[in-house]
Amino acid sequence: MRHAVRIFQGLFIMALMVACASVDLACIATQPVTLSFEFGGLTRSYRVYQSALYDGSVPFPLLVMLHGMDQTGDDMIPLTGMNAFADQIGFNVVYPDAYQGNWNDGRNVSGIAAYDANVDDVGFIQAVLDRVSSSLYVDDSRVYVAGMSNGAMMAHRLVCEAPERFAAAAMVAGALPANLEGACYPVLPVPIIAFNGKNDGVVPWSGGTIEMNGRNLGETLSVPATIARCVANNRCNPAAQIVAMPDASPTDGTRVYRETYTPQIGGADVVFYRIEGGGHTWPGGAFYQLLMGTISYDIDASALIARFCLDHTR
Repeated sequence: MRHAVRIFQGLFIMALMVACASVDLACIATQPVTLSFEFGGLTRSYRVYQSALYDGSVPFPLLVMLHGMDQTGDDMIPLTGMNAFADQIGFNVVYPDAYQGNWNDGRNVSGIAAYDANVDDVGFIQAVLDRVSSSLYVDDSRVYVAGMSNGAMMAHRLVCEAPERFAAAAMVAGALPANLEGACYPVLPVPIIAFNGKNDGVVPWSGGTIEMNGRNLGETLSVPATIARCVANNRCNPAAQIVAMPDASPTDGTRVYRETYTPQIGGADVVFYRIEGGGHTWPGGAFYQLLMGTISYDIDASALIARFCLDHTR
């Protein structure tokens, strides 16, 4: 069935390209369409979803969604359901693909293509933004990035190295790669919303080595240290305002606490959702609970990310 769907998608994209005569996003409706270009000597790809509210007459916000390890941008669509919020609230979405399934987030793990080749993903994602902006009417003051796991770590790297491109960033089930700790001093603060489960079996709450199936996948700071670094970089008051979120799904095995860090003059806010009992999952999303742990349904990360981002401009 999945193969048949992919064949249909391919035929649909080919038909669109013939009808458009060139790859012009302005002629594409709301179907996500995969596009590719050469960057850094590699063929790279991405998908664009146009909101049902977009007609090209006014500049529109753009959200970059970064997938996890061994996934593609396609996988983020059903995982997060973000396109529905794009239609409801009004923003376009781009889903880039990592090189051979992994973003070069700075962990520098031997044996993974993106690290071995030192792929310039910071440059690639900025190039994607430039290409989308050349075809769609993008509001450059409202460009955002969100990621899951490896994608969340890549979002951290983008905030460190290209903060001027983003009005806000969201990280789910990720932490700051240890290799970036000494180099992450962004020239501009970027508002951040983050989500981590305390029972994450992939990205350890306490930090250290990430291991999957016997593979060493590098090291990260602990989740508390990651949030503390975001708070410091964004010039926030380190004393959080903590609120227990309603236990909207009493049987899911989680409780969620929101920590809000208020910025000082010239800073940017940090909002962190600590998920007691949560696994390596997207809150409110669709993921493999048997493999990745418990999903919290007390909150919807996609809804919170969309609203947080659109509340901020660069």
